Amino acid sequence: MFNHKKWVALVTLLTFLLTFTGPALAREGSGAITMEQALEIVKKNFTIPKEMNQVSQGVSENEQWGRKVYEFNWSYDRAPGKYMYIHATVDANTGDILNFSSNKDWNPETGKKLPKPISREEAKEIAVAFARKMHPSLIPSIKLLENPGSYYEPYYPQWGPTHYYFNFVRLVNGIPFNENAINITINGHDKKVTAYFFNWEQDIQFPDAGKALERTKVEEIFKEKVGLNLRYQRIYGMFGPMPNLGKKEIKLYYSPGRQNYDNNIMLEAYSGKVIDYFGKEVPVNKKVYIDLNKGPVVVDVKNKKPLSLEEAKALVAKYVELPSDFKLLNSNYYEGWGNGATKVWNFNYGKGNFGYPDSLYVSIDAVTGDLLSFNTNEPWEPSNNKPVNYDKDKSREIALEFLKKVSPQKFEQVVLTDNTMEPEY
Repeated sequence: MFNHKKWVALVTLLTFLLTFTGPALAREGSGAITMEQALEIVKKNFTIPKEMNQVSQGVSENEQWGRKVYEFNWSYDRAPGKYMYIHATVDANTGDILNFSSNKDWNPETGKKLPKPISREEAKEIAVAFARKMHPSLIPSIKLLENPGSYYEPYYPQWGPTHYYFNFVRLVNGIPFNENAINITINGHDKKVTAYFFNWEQDIQFPDAGKALERTKVEEIFKEKVGLNLRYQRIYGMFGPMPNLGKKEIKLYYSPGRQNYDNNIMLEAYSGKVIDYFGKEVPVNKKVYIDLNKGPVVVDVKNKKPLSLEEAKALVAKYVELPSDFKLLNSNYYEGWGNGATKVWNFNYGKGNFGYPDSLYVSIDAVTGDLLSFNTNEPWEPSNNKPVNYDKDKSREIALEFLKKVSPQKFEQVVLTDNTMEPEY
């Protein structure tokens, strides 16, 4: 789902940068249109309130795309409840508006009640009409990706307006190219376009789709190399897993069979190779099947007395190798985590008074005695770089031995899910 708050924060940062780097950016570009013409293009297509009399403008050049861009920012005079902004960019060569975003002048402190939002279908009609107005010649070459979940509806009315998001992607020979798109955001209350994004490359060569493997062949390769696996998934609410985790419904579903839960893999259309987004071939692990008849070990914890502080500390020493110069800085006992019944002992070890920068955190299930988690916080300095002594295979062996040590029963009930996408440094 679109993160409305992060989007607002990003545009605010852009506004700040443009406002305070004025002389460096505000030089007239050598594009086909002038900055004044670009400004008129924005005003022709979007309403700029008269009271927004603070405007900063500049020109920048993206070397990667070879594109000069005019940038504009409007904001209100400093006044109570007036914090509306508008940001827009225009291609200096084509005159296309590349980006437009604004926030609605809405202040929860004023007690102003928002009208009931329009439906997604009504917002869709507005978005389609606006896309047609901005780029009538591209309408045959775009497709709206139907995603009913693409909207922001505040959980509480005072959190702000409802917005609907629409993504029109480019089609080439009927095949979508998602990097070229028109994105439009509609305010569900006043029916205005509050955000717009346009990216369309002209000089680009697309591979010949006629040389792609037949769909039936690709399906066989997918079945052999990737496949579908059954998984259990808990259905979370708006606020994630907490609280009352145990009351959340668990669903059984099929997902692509990469055991690292990584869906960022593709089949190359010509060769059928499994590749990642870096174009690197992904090694296919041998499939592992679990004997479903071997049920889990059930521990009766309903009437079991929680561990004492000393008993939990003894388990920490058993599970984790504590540095000789570390001391226990603090501990706490907590009930109600997760499904509301879990009882946990938490420990913080370290050298200093607050366990930072050298510190170690451990959590023990106070009923079962299981090690729930532990992590270390070790300071890093460029001058203290250490050589890599263990490769991936050796590290895997260490991880497996550790799991056998801390939870031998559960070790028999889990499967190693290798991450096939190597980090690139």
